[in-house]
Amino acid sequence: MSLVKHRFRLRDGSITESKDWYARFTYKGKAHYFSTRTPNKTLAAKIESKKMQELIEQSELGLLKSVTIRVALDKYIQSMSHSNDLKHIKNHCNKFLGFKHGIRCASTERTEIKVHGLDPDRAFDSISMADIQHLVMARRSEGSSNATILHELSTLNQAIKLNKKIGNPVPAISLQDIKKDNHLRPSKGRLRYLSKEEEIRLLASLDPERNFAGFGALSTDEIYAFRRDIYDLVIVLLDTGARYSEAAGLSWTNIDLNNKTIALYRSKVKNESTLHMTSRVHQVLTRRFANKTANQKFIFESAEGSARKYSPGAFVRACKRCGIEGITLHSLRHTFASRVVQAGLSLVEIQNLLGHSSPITSLRYAHLAPNQAASKAVMVLDKFNGEAQVGG
Repeated sequence: MSLVKHRFRLRDGSITESKDWYARFTYKGKAHYFSTRTPNKTLAAKIESKKMQELIEQSELGLLKSVTIRVALDKYIQSMSHSNDLKHIKNHCNKFLGFKHGIRCASTERTEIKVHGLDPDRAFDSISMADIQHLVMARRSEGSSNATILHELSTLNQAIKLNKKIGNPVPAISLQDIKKDNHLRPSKGRLRYLSKEEEIRLLASLDPERNFAGFGALSTDEIYAFRRDIYDLVIVLLDTGARYSEAAGLSWTNIDLNNKTIALYRSKVKNESTLHMTSRVHQVLTRRFANKTANQKFIFESAEGSARKYSPGAFVRACKRCGIEGITLHSLRHTFASRVVQAGLSLVEIQNLLGHSSPITSLRYAHLAPNQAASKAVMVLDKFNGEAQVGG
């Protein structure tokens, strides 16, 4: 092994040498020559020795070669290219690398905002528990909610699983411990769903036939189609209880307009349900079928012709316009469930309608069911109290 200064010729013909030291050695007949990226000879010697040790470990012990954090996250993004959630996965990965995108304005380019992140060129398997703890604390200081931090950690966890499957060294960390130590739990607050009055206000706010300040005039077919899409999608979500991904992924082969049924495959729990259409869902799908293009596969398509991506912006703005707070697109599923439970359907029937893999999941709606036991108890007590008064 030896350390040398790299010599090179300048345009004027003179010879100069690099400031940094270069390592040069031969291992198993193969020459290795690389920059140590430091002018400090002592440090350069340590880097050379470490590189030699890595080669021996890989060759003799069969140890895997590390990949950088950037490469590991890119591999995960590539594996999720088919996902409707790809946009959010990319956002989470970008934040791990230390930046996020600002809001794009009509007159300006989308900017990058610096946030706390990890060195993209570090070895992926070098990520420690301390790194993740610092990340969680930084996110909280940046104003991220527990739910946002949990989504980021979930993305990292999935990236670790993917890289382990394809043979890349991965960090030995326990995200469960991080979640427990930092009290990172999904919010279990009051179940939020739309009242009938809120639904009327929301649909009026989404109505594609109306014009709203700041949302653009109805001057082009594209704007009208965009408004019509989100309005129709909300109707389908309200009246089927489907998850967003399930409704967005519906193709015309799933629809039977004559029998008014929808064959809904639930990828999250890997089961299939046959749903019956309400009158307004049937009207929506009949109109969309009449206006669909010859090769259109999905009911709600993206600009590329694939299933509609997760894009809640128009819905969020509509809620803001009509003064509805605490509602997301997933709240429409809760709205469906709350109404059928209050109408007297059993929790077993709710499980089938919502496609829950376990009846335990359906129990979150149990408190909305009509309390017949309490009503009977009042009748018994009234009768008892009446008899007691007569006897007295």
